[in-house]
Amino acid sequence: MTWVNLLANNSKDADISYQILTSIMNALDDGVYITDHLGTTLFVNDAYLKLTHLNREDLIDHPIQDLVNQGVFSRSVSMDVIQTHQKTTILQSLQNHTELLVTGHPVFDQENQLIAVITSVRDITVLLQAQKDQKELEDIRNTQKKYSTRKLNDNYLTNLSDSTNKTFNRAKRIAHSDIKILIQGNTGTGKTVLARFIHKNSPRKDQPFLEINCATMPDGLLESELFGYVPGAFTGALQKGKKGLFEVVNGGTLFFDEVGDLPLALQAKLLKIGRAHV
Repeated sequence: MTWVNLLANNSKDADISYQILTSIMNALDDGVYITDHLGTTLFVNDAYLKLTHLNREDLIDHPIQDLVNQGVFSRSVSMDVIQTHQKTTILQSLQNHTELLVTGHPVFDQENQLIAVITSVRDITVLLQAQKDQKELEDIRNTQKKYSTRKLNDNYLTNLSDSTNKTFNRAKRIAHSDIKILIQGNTGTGKTVLARFIHKNSPRKDQPFLEINCATMPDGLLESELFGYVPGAFTGALQKGKKGLFEVVNGGTLFFDEVGDLPLALQAKLLKIGRAHV
């Protein structure tokens, strides 16, 4: 008995419409996964296979719980629906790190007995990544507020002296490279202004610029702020761990103001970080 026979409960009509219904299912952009009342896989459409990169022969006629046990899925909404007889939505993770929004719908016969579960599947990996990127952008802004000591006006390249103009012209030439840059000067001479100018004239201009005032960062948190940590790395650490600023600002520019206030051992580590701008 095909999945159409089962759902239609009329073999003659089902045989006529099998090819049409299968074509309709395969025309959908969302994935479709159908099991019987015991959780045995009856049908998957082409979109599901494309989303999951799985093979049809590895799914059809296989109990979905076995696939969960094998680690193909993180969990099965079909089994949840079979247990509750209610529509259920879950987030499902695959071995290839794809994140899916999965909704299972129970199908009942005329005697209100569960005969199948039809599951609709949508890839939300991009959506979750966008949410993650937004969170990281908020972290960047919060860190900027926490450690930056001043705000700058973008209209800073006016009425400059000849020597200052030469400095900015030189900075513009080197802005397209990925070398580390050391800016020296007394307090108030515009080191941060120059760093922003380099960033705005570099290939990283559309990526974050984060200024860290090293003099305001607590010594005990310096390394965890810069390099991050894994879950449970130390007492008081976040359960999910935390990305370091180098990883958060990857692709952009990280400017260390008053870098001489960092411990020498940490300064040595910074020299080994590629594409960092100090």
